Amino acid sequence: MSAAPWWEAPAGKVHKTLLPYVRAVEQRQSDLLDRLQMYEAMYDPNGPAADQAGESWQRRNRGIKENVIAVSVDTARATIAATEIRARFMTDGGDWGVQRRAKLLEKYAEEIGKLTDVGAACRAAFFACAKKGTGIVRVYADRDNGLRVEPVMVDNIIVDDRECANGSPPRQLHHRQVDFDVDALVHWYPDSKADILKARDVGARGGWPRSRILAAGETRNDVCVVESIRLPLGTYPPGYEEMSAKEKAATNYVPGRHVICVEGADLHDEPWHKPHFGLAEIRWNEREGSWYGIGLAERIVGHQRVLDERNKQRHRQLEYAVPTTYGSMADPVLKVQRTEAGNYIALKGPPPTTVVPTVVGMEIANDRMDARASAIAEIGLSEMATRGTKPAGIESGAGLREFKDQTGQRFALQEKALEALWLRVVTLILDTCKDLGDEAPKLSRQTRYGTRALPWREVEIDEVRVQIAAASTLARTPAGRVQMVLELSQAGAISLDETRRLLQHPDLEGELSLWTSALEAIEYDLEAIEEGHPVVPEAFTNLKLAADRGTKRYNLVSRQANVPEDVLEGLRTYVVQAIELMTRSTGAPANDAGAPTAGAAPLPPGDVPMPTGPALPPMAAPQQVPSMGPPSLPAGTGPMAA
Repeated sequence: MSAAPWWEAPAGKVHKTLLPYVRAVEQRQSDLLDRLQMYEAMYDPNGPAADQAGESWQRRNRGIKENVIAVSVDTARATIAATEIRARFMTDGGDWGVQRRAKLLEKYAEEIGKLTDVGAACRAAFFACAKKGTGIVRVYADRDNGLRVEPVMVDNIIVDDRECANGSPPRQLHHRQVDFDVDALVHWYPDSKADILKARDVGARGGWPRSRILAAGETRNDVCVVESIRLPLGTYPPGYEEMSAKEKAATNYVPGRHVICVEGADLHDEPWHKPHFGLAEIRWNEREGSWYGIGLAERIVGHQRVLDERNKQRHRQLEYAVPTTYGSMADPVLKVQRTEAGNYIALKGPPPTTVVPTVVGMEIANDRMDARASAIAEIGLSEMATRGTKPAGIESGAGLREFKDQTGQRFALQEKALEALWLRVVTLILDTCKDLGDEAPKLSRQTRYGTRALPWREVEIDEVRVQIAAASTLARTPAGRVQMVLELSQAGAISLDETRRLLQHPDLEGELSLWTSALEAIEYDLEAIEEGHPVVPEAFTNLKLAADRGTKRYNLVSRQANVPEDVLEGLRTYVVQAIELMTRSTGAPANDAGAPTAGAAPLPPGDVPMPTGPALPPMAAPQQVPSMGPPSLPAGTGPMAA
């Protein structure tokens, strides 16, 4: 009779079933895990993975190498993963309050993305998936309620591929960390200190597969930690925790399980109600019947080996391809004399002759070039891209961008996968914030009117439909940026003087920010009004644009349900006062303060429709929103989730 699965084991004894199971799966899939380590070592023949591969592997693979795997991975990463991605939020219906919260939630997600450096984690995961097929980002709250966003090595994730044989996703996942620091683990679980120290001593006597080999005189202060999650069955019913046992049984819902174990002890054990593992994954290519993906390195590992072998032959031929002179023996003891000019071999017999061998055979040279070209073609890159050169005859920025678009079509799926990864990480962050509640990070954003707080309780909404789009990027090369300047000039977007200046110093971001500054200032005003702050346009505001945008915002907001009257009143006041300021400045070179008037010429009658509503109060002086400093975020340590 087989033992019950680990997720059905009694509390305190899960490790007795779980750890042998994880060892067995790791042993059964050792070939796959060994390949992951090999791909990492082939990318970096002098790194830690190569050190762990053993002396025989190092002798075969270290030395002079034309590393097409590293070149291809780096090129793909620079081509695909350089773009920043933003999440945009839209609600499925809802009144003005819900839509307003969606806007604030979008800003909260943007700020928390900066705080947790989501971009770095996603790029690290993309880098890993190019090398090993699968990249992972983990999002969780540590035991100090600190929000953590971290990349995870796929080598440390154990998934039983038998669960995925029919194309189904796995229902259990294990995060195995072989060399986890004992002191950090004791900090997290002080009540289990004795068990942790005992597990350390067990590891010193053998431990887990792939555990670090101690050097002579080195002491062990690490331990293998296994964190496992079994997903629930069914849909979590609201109020499940408060139900009686009979009521729970009637729901047909079976909770999952989340445990953290070391050898000989359970450190953490709780029900798991989420329909996911708290991980965001990206795969270079899917592998049928497996959770683990196919990476770029796996696609061309055969080409790399052929290339390595041909380069070895080439170097051996170059080493021995020196002139050799056969002459009369001068000394019966000296048979061969080697010099910088070549070899001298003393023989009895004919007069001296010199033989000059072929430097490198054409077959070897051709096969070497074919192996490299075939590797580059296999993954859809161009030789020019891998060498950082541009195609001959293409000089314009538009042409280069068109060429980049064409060469990047092969990576369209990987680009979409990166966007999906980014979105998934943002979704997991917001889900974790919902769990933290009042303990969620208290963020703030800088506006024209000072620092605005973004507490989680003011942005959380239950149902949000999320759309994601990649942020547009400008040309990165100096030639491309100059060409973009010329294209903007031809389109009439910038003046001739601005074109001349940008040709000398192509600071496109700075120039475009100046062009959009008027619009951004007005948008800040309108957002402040919707947040309940009284704002009036300044004389230096683009008044025509302010009246136009304010009217459009009023027309949009007024059609929504449950809009506060003070918000509508604020928008009407803003539009009317913008028009009034334009009227005052008609024909006048300066305003009341003696400063030059700003903004476009006054609107002709009927250019901006006047919003309807109650009579407006007299024009008031502009008010500033008081500044509030951002609260500090509590720091947490330790990689294990609570």
